[in-house]
Amino acid sequence: MTPVNPSFGVALALTAAVVWAIGPLATASAARRLGAFRTMLWRSTFVTPVLLATAYAAGAAAPAAAAYVPLVLSGLVGIAGGDVLVVVAFVELGPRRTVQLLTLGPVFAFALGLAFLGERIAPVHLAGAALVLAAGAMAVWSERRDAAGAVEPGRMNARGFWAALGGAALGAVGTVLTRAAFRADPGLHPVAATTVRLASAVAGLWLVPVVTGRWRETFAVFRDRPAMSRVALGTLLGPYLGMLAYVGALKHLGAGLVATLISLSAVVILPVSIHRHRARIGLAAVAAAVLAVAGVALISTSPG
Repeated sequence: MTPVNPSFGVALALTAAVVWAIGPLATASAARRLGAFRTMLWRSTFVTPVLLATAYAAGAAAPAAAAYVPLVLSGLVGIAGGDVLVVVAFVELGPRRTVQLLTLGPVFAFALGLAFLGERIAPVHLAGAALVLAAGAMAVWSERRDAAGAVEPGRMNARGFWAALGGAALGAVGTVLTRAAFRADPGLHPVAATTVRLASAVAGLWLVPVVTGRWRETFAVFRDRPAMSRVALGTLLGPYLGMLAYVGALKHLGAGLVATLISLSAVVILPVSIHRHRARIGLAAVAAAVLAVAGVALISTSPG
């Protein structure tokens, strides 16, 4: 059984934060052409065989029987449900606004982890989480919408806001369920856990075209090669590299702490937006980055 290593868990969560700040650019671009559901359907479908091959190469043992239920539910709720809503928000709000609103996720994760897993958060970790959340909130409110020459996609609207909020809540449920799976099976391999989650999500997503009979629309996406190339890139960054790092972090850290560290995507995406969309970022965004670094430092500290 792999020993728990909180520092390694922090590194994995931060890796997921960086990857999930870059990946939405490709996913949002594809979803604007193909639609949120079909983008998520094919993204999840593409990554499942890759994960199976990775699990085989890594020699990952199958999860214990007790871990399957929380992993399957985590895939259905957190990915098939939550991630579809997040992609809707990508289209409506744009990647940066969506990622920044997803900083609300740790609020749900902390509450659920406390209520259902009995996780206790040390005061130093709670202070770090508060700083990271403050950093994300500051990044959101420092937005300059009328920057000259900016070409950033999306705009703030109710549909996108509620989609982002719903995605954050369902994602937090998925986080806590995955953490519960690691408690049920302490030797659970992160690659095996990720594979079960994604395979469950794929099964749930494919029920929609099966039940509705919309096969033609589902496969028509392959006519749009540029969009499908962006789906492929989003697949590599999001549900593969990002998801492996995220699930690995849950083996070493509590659900609330992992969700908080991943919320750093809201800060990481600021320089990405400057480069990609010529968005103007003010001093408040710089202060947000400083707060976020301070929060991560506290979260990484071993209490007492």
